[in-house]
Amino acid sequence: MKEEKHIRDLRTHLHKIFMTITMWDKDTTCIDVIRKRANDSKNFPKYLRTKKYPYKAYIDAIYLIDKYNIPEEIIKKIYYEEDNKRITFSKLHTYQKRIINRDNKSSINYGSWGSNVNKIRYPSKKRPLSTWKRFYKLFPKIAELDNFDGKTSDKMK
Repeated sequence: MKEEKHIRDLRTHLHKIFMTITMWDKDTTCIDVIRKRANDSKNFPKYLRTKKYPYKAYIDAIYLIDKYNIPEEIIKKIYYEEDNKRITFSKLHTYQKRIINRDNKSSINYGSWGSNVNKIRYPSKKRPLSTWKRFYKLFPKIAELDNFDGKTSDKMK
């Protein structure tokens, strides 16, 4: 079933709005929340009227709600549909695709990622003393373990 044009227009405005509204209270209706945000956004300075805070979408949504007398149930239905879209979209794009390596050309090796995640990476032995000093300044416990005296350590040799 095809939506009416004013409902489709309202859906586009509400899509922008729902990114900033998490959920309304049980005491207030969603129309009241949108109306309050629209009134607040009129007083906003110009530099805050960005895509992050869609002030025009609030005003246009209130205009459509008042003009076509759109009930609360339709707005809640649109909210839940948009929220569900947002959640499923984020779930789909949270995981990176694994890279296929063909080292030996005979087998496919999927990279495991993160073999070195929880390990501290030491500087190369050829690095100057200043690099080692900075490194041991960042990790003083390792400096004690490696017997760093300001000029040499066990790992530098």
